[in-house]
Amino acid sequence: MKIIGLTGNMGSGKSEVAQMFQTLGIPVFISDVVGKQILNNSDEVKEKITQKWGSNLYIDKKLNTKALANIVFRAKPNLELLNSWIHPIVAQKFEQWQTEKNVYTSPFVIKETAILFEKGLDKKCDATILVCAPTSLRISRLLKRTNLSKSDILQRMEHQWDEQKKMSMADYIIENTKKIKDLEIKVAKLYNTILKDLTGDNE
Repeated sequence: MKIIGLTGNMGSGKSEVAQMFQTLGIPVFISDVVGKQILNNSDEVKEKITQKWGSNLYIDKKLNTKALANIVFRAKPNLELLNSWIHPIVAQKFEQWQTEKNVYTSPFVIKETAILFEKGLDKKCDATILVCAPTSLRISRLLKRTNLSKSDILQRMEHQWDEQKKMSMADYIIENTKKIKDLEIKVAKLYNTILKDLTGDNE
């Protein structure tokens, strides 16, 4: 089974691309969703967070994500510490997920993660996809669909590598600058390209 890593900076549209691959019948592992589940459900991680930053981060056993974000995105060491607690568990969850029967019936699977290149996770993938869009467009999208301010968005973007650096490392690139229909066409085309590349059928 081949693993295709999928990534993109905030507001690029990688989640939409992931959903489109799912529509095409490809199993997709969403690291961000799993990470949020771990933050709320892992007793080990919850204990580390409360010991480091206070029990007030959990209200009725549910994480105050805004308060945690204010802590980790304002200090890089805090973000790196949080990631060091979460990502080993995410990796374990991915290994478990791969054992599911439907995964092995697929020609490849998608592993979506925001920090694919930053953490060297691309080295464990057979190929990688980068979804990209101009910074101004990504900011505009995030302002429309989230409660984040522009300063919050820029602060979080500082923790992700520049798109140009990632483009030099990615095997496939999808530019998401137009309407959703255009993106659907690009994903369908890339799906066929990946199948051909995996089988060696490039005629």
